[in-house]
Amino acid sequence: PDAGPSVAVIVRGPSALAARTARAVKQTTAYRTHTVYLVVDDAAPADALNRLAAGRTEDLLLFLEAAHDVVDAGALPGVAAAGGLLRDADGAIASAGTVLGLADGTAPGDAFRGQRPDPASYYFYAEVTRTVSAPGRGCLLVRRDAFERAGGFDAERYGRTLYDVDLCRRLAGLGLRSVHVGGAELKGTDAGRNDAPSEVRSFGPQADPY
Repeated sequence: PDAGPSVAVIVRGPSALAARTARAVKQTTAYRTHTVYLVVDDAAPADALNRLAAGRTEDLLLFLEAAHDVVDAGALPGVAAAGGLLRDADGAIASAGTVLGLADGTAPGDAFRGQRPDPASYYFYAEVTRTVSAPGRGCLLVRRDAFERAGGFDAERYGRTLYDVDLCRRLAGLGLRSVHVGGAELKGTDAGRNDAPSEVRSFGPQADPY
């Protein structure tokens, strides 16, 4: 529907890119009950995002990286957190959800990264809505009450890169689900994951239940 719960769209990144993404949100979504806020990129994004989120009264918080432009926006009620299907400039999948426990059993990774639009992904997992350990990087829609219940982003341990994945892991500990929404597409540049090594080390071994 074009009207529903209020959404704070929090766009983070360099000022020019953030402004472009904000314009794209306004131009491509028919959803009316939203307000866009900009967070200029800095060295401690988790803390900056926490501070902005603390002053919001909207029902939902959408954390959106400035590198992504909204292609088809949508919202899914009934879960704590959701994210969309991220594609690169050539249409290949950049992320269809976050997979835990890759590499040495610690580092998170992007599900279906590099998968071309044709053929479809394995059992259509990238194109459908499904439960994931965490949504794909750069786009996180979370209920404000769940965000506050979990204590927001952990800006001390995961202040630079893994704050969103850690939040979803803590939401799961509260019995709340995160989902990947294949029908909500975003498109932008894709340089792959660039997680801070110190944060990956403190993340610890994690098995992905999904």
